[in-house]
Amino acid sequence: MNKVDRALYGPSLTEVILGATLSVAFGAVLGVALLVLKPVEVVKEIPKNAPADAVYYVAGPRGASNTATLQAKRKLLVAGNSVTVTQEELNALANAERPSMSVRPPKPAAPGAPAPAPAPSDTFTSGTPNLRIYNGELQVALPVKISLAGFDSDVTVQTRGTFAKHDTGFVYEPSKVLIGSCPVGRIPGMTGWVVGKFLLSKPFPADLVTAWEKLSNVEIIDSTLLLSMP
Repeated sequence: MNKVDRALYGPSLTEVILGATLSVAFGAVLGVALLVLKPVEVVKEIPKNAPADAVYYVAGPRGASNTATLQAKRKLLVAGNSVTVTQEELNALANAERPSMSVRPPKPAAPGAPAPAPAPSDTFTSGTPNLRIYNGELQVALPVKISLAGFDSDVTVQTRGTFAKHDTGFVYEPSKVLIGSCPVGRIPGMTGWVVGKFLLSKPFPADLVTAWEKLSNVEIIDSTLLLSMP
């Protein structure tokens, strides 16, 4: 379309469709970004008359857990025995096995030494997970720092789900996934990305992985997790 035709007839149908598509895509990306950055309300329990679109975060108990009892249960599980794990014990295990977001400051450089190269920044930096059992589901939440183009923001990633038996063993399958206030589980492929990026980003102890592969059943009972051996 030349300038005269454009002046007489306006943009072509292809240009109109392309412009509308780009506008919708930009609006969708902007909407997701705003929901991701929207603060999540931290509460002790979900309000009874909570709005349908409200997003809350209830942390699981981190109360003092008996270290001796936890280690005894770990030994029993590794030895092939069934165990019941409480929320406090799950969080104690998560705190013991997963490093926090805090990093020890580097040692000062020697006088005259060349300046070290800046460390590459990670777009997503996750902290220590928090686990909670509620209404028949396991909630796994992590504080995540998003660093992008010089902009930093702290958000909470939440997943809620149960366990299903696969060929390789029992797998945690979230039924709901939230980054901030955005329900990203509705976006195709996002649930697997969140699980791989955040929940499975750090290795688990080898003895627990081996024991987990031998489980005959994983069941949520009240506020505990029952790990059954054959």
